Amino acid sequence: MINTLERRRYIRISDVIKLRYWQPAANNMHTEADHHHAQFMGIENQVQILLRHLPTQAHKFSELLQLINQKLNLLELRLNPPTPAFQELDVNLSGCGIAFAVTETYLIGQQLKLEMILAPYDSPVAITAEVVSCAVEPEMPKQLTLRLEFRQMHSQMEDMLVHYILKRQSQLLKMSRSQRM
Repeated sequence: MINTLERRRYIRISDVIKLRYWQPAANNMHTEADHHHAQFMGIENQVQILLRHLPTQAHKFSELLQLINQKLNLLELRLNPPTPAFQELDVNLSGCGIAFAVTETYLIGQQLKLEMILAPYDSPVAITAEVVSCAVEPEMPKQLTLRLEFRQMHSQMEDMLVHYILKRQSQLLKMSRSQRM
């Protein structure tokens, strides 16, 4: 008899997490534009702090700086469209991939950027992923399931993800045992 069970590289859990995903422009995951956007956000924070502390006698100068800042913000939005908002989604998650329901179709091999917020961490885990499947599941014929394999992730992010999965699996097992008793 042939064993048709797939061997997993990591344990897999079903959970609800905060997630956002999008297709980056030009399918280039770690572009110079990403670096520029991070720099822009750092400078934007510094500008906002300085604008709040301008003395009141420099009112016209303050107005001018605020208008220039607004103009730069509009340029940045035009060059780097905003990412979607986080959603709470039911996911099937492992250290090497994720699956969840979607409403639109994605092509196999298509690159996506993901950000996940995993409790108790507040900062998002940023990951580049590749579509390995986007199909209707037999058990849910009216729903598309998107399956992604993680491609580019910092080792620190991977450690945080695997730690979260192990901890969450332990919590889920404890909850399951207590419900059976």
